[in-house]
Amino acid sequence: MNQCMIRSIFYRTYHSAKKKPRFRYAPSPTGFMHIGGLRTCFINYLHAKKTGGTFILRIEDTDRDRFNPNAIGDLYESLDYFGIIPGECPRSGGSYGPYIQSERKTIYDKWSQKLLDSGSAYRCFCSVKRLELLRKSSSGSGYDNRCRNISAQNLDSNLKSSLPFVIRLKLPKMKMTFIDDNYGSMDFLLGELEGDPIMVKTDGMPVYHFANVVDDHLMKITNVVRGAEWLTSTAKHLALYNSFGWNPPDYCHLPLMTTSSGKKLSKRSPEFEEIGLVKGLRKAGYLPEAILKWLVASGGGFHASYRDMNSIEDFINNFDPQSLKKESAQVDVDQFKCIARETFDWFLDREPRKLVEKFKIYSLQYHPQLFENFPKDDQQLIDQFRKLNGRLEKFSDLYDPVSDYRFIWIPVNQEHLRCTILADPQFQSLLAKAPEIVDKFRSNVFSASPDELQRVCKETKVNKKLLLSFLRLLLTGNKQGLPLQTICELISMDQVKSRLDESVRFLLD
Repeated sequence: MNQCMIRSIFYRTYHSAKKKPRFRYAPSPTGFMHIGGLRTCFINYLHAKKTGGTFILRIEDTDRDRFNPNAIGDLYESLDYFGIIPGECPRSGGSYGPYIQSERKTIYDKWSQKLLDSGSAYRCFCSVKRLELLRKSSSGSGYDNRCRNISAQNLDSNLKSSLPFVIRLKLPKMKMTFIDDNYGSMDFLLGELEGDPIMVKTDGMPVYHFANVVDDHLMKITNVVRGAEWLTSTAKHLALYNSFGWNPPDYCHLPLMTTSSGKKLSKRSPEFEEIGLVKGLRKAGYLPEAILKWLVASGGGFHASYRDMNSIEDFINNFDPQSLKKESAQVDVDQFKCIARETFDWFLDREPRKLVEKFKIYSLQYHPQLFENFPKDDQQLIDQFRKLNGRLEKFSDLYDPVSDYRFIWIPVNQEHLRCTILADPQFQSLLAKAPEIVDKFRSNVFSASPDELQRVCKETKVNKKLLLSFLRLLLTGNKQGLPLQTICELISMDQVKSRLDESVRFLLD
């Protein structure tokens, strides 16, 4: 058993008995939060809450070329949406800040100098052209460590000439073994494929691997939970810990998220385009509980069914890291929509007022111009939702231009109505009878019951199917959709009468 593995096992035993757990989520703000990042964030948060530890948010923005200035705002909006509140972060501060890597350069300078002073790292002056030629060579072993043993005379000359340099870590050629909390014992060969890795770039900014390790140590992170794509980098990180003489944290890697065809989920995947970005899910009005339940269903980590978890407290209480899946988590869009519908119905049945409150918050943010059309009585909104039980999976279903339910709060577009009728000879034939048809209904309580419809059909000599389509069109702007009786129940009687009158008046002008 090598030294690194012994140290790792010792640390696991030591910190579990002595240290308060500290977990972190450390995204790079190169784009908006995606579902893979949300899963990693949520699992770290649950780990911290379950163990009585601290959840830290750190922004890893050393890649300035890809920095997206809107990404950090999107990140905070997403965390707030799901009720994931960091104990330490750039926004609230903490004892181990700054929590943004671009504000920690002096810290990295100090520790990179310590590596140089100890002989664990060196300055590399190889030109971009030489490195490019090396990459194109057939050796396949990456950097050839040419500058590792540069003479003191050449080093001094290069520095006096102000030649640009990077700082590379001296990577030992050895087998690195460590215990992953999810995948068990892992073996990797160090120094065989890539040569000595860069730790600090020519502009003085650290690369991800260096800043990540330094920050985790200085912020006293006890557990690193991240995606399986970082498994192969862990040996390099452990080598850096060894170079500093630091004890490493525990590592737990989460399985990759894949498409329905088994390929790694990427921005070009059809599944990603539909439900990949958290911002898109928020804008669509999916309940946060539904999104989290879906991640639970696909990735494991809980000793109860996702159907039994409908709050952050439920997720925390049922979290079981021992049941995390090792196999890839497949992104199933149909499963997601099914879970979204089930969750919507659960809230409608068990927590209807909470659902209405969520709907109001959503509507004020994304459709404020329509908010004044809502019933003032929450119970009326609840009753309207219940008439659509089993049909809704997200709030935008009530607003989407092609939605069957948009009519509830959005009046019929009269120009669209005119075009639809003029394009259909059967509807055109009803225009002359429209006042009579509407008057037949207005003379009675409008319920659109089968008996009433049959009576009007007989008196006006209009085919029942055509009559239903015509009335539905006048009330909703759609020829097809919900049963006419349900439409009348969803909007007030005053709305039914005024919409019929307004539509007929407009069409006959």
